[in-house]
Amino acid sequence: MAIRDKNTLKTFFETGDKPSQDQFIDLIDSFKHQNETNALLLTDREIVSIANRIATINNGFVEYYFDNMSNSLIKLNVAQENEENQEIEIRCDIHDNGDVKRQYFVGNGPYNVAIKEFESEKLQANEYYYLYYETSLYDSVDRLIGHQLPTTFNGFEFGKA
Repeated sequence: MAIRDKNTLKTFFETGDKPSQDQFIDLIDSFKHQNETNALLLTDREIVSIANRIATINNGFVEYYFDNMSNSLIKLNVAQENEENQEIEIRCDIHDNGDVKRQYFVGNGPYNVAIKEFESEKLQANEYYYLYYETSLYDSVDRLIGHQLPTTFNGFEFGKA
């Protein structure tokens, strides 16, 4: 039938209403179904909207890359005042080597970033992580984590930025 906005759909189901068959059809047609071929695809408008938002994001972030790494995982805990802690998972597999990746923090700083989980003893002779995070152009922290480098243990705090 017709694709309706959420506010219109809500009026079909107010207390005491008896939605018609056409109104139920409008409800179903107004949303993407998980089994539809294009259900997971965004419209061009949605893609452009997200791209524009990403281009202007000003939150802090962690940037990282791996070199000569096998499968591994490092979990970071990002804490800030008056906000729920955020957990960032950094996964590496053999195909990620050398690729720089970035994940943004929720909210505004200052942030305190700490290692929540990391099995550094599993790093081989030529394996290392390079982690860098910043909260503004002038506030950043970086750390090289690797085999035979100073120990980086669970709970290690990178510092506040």
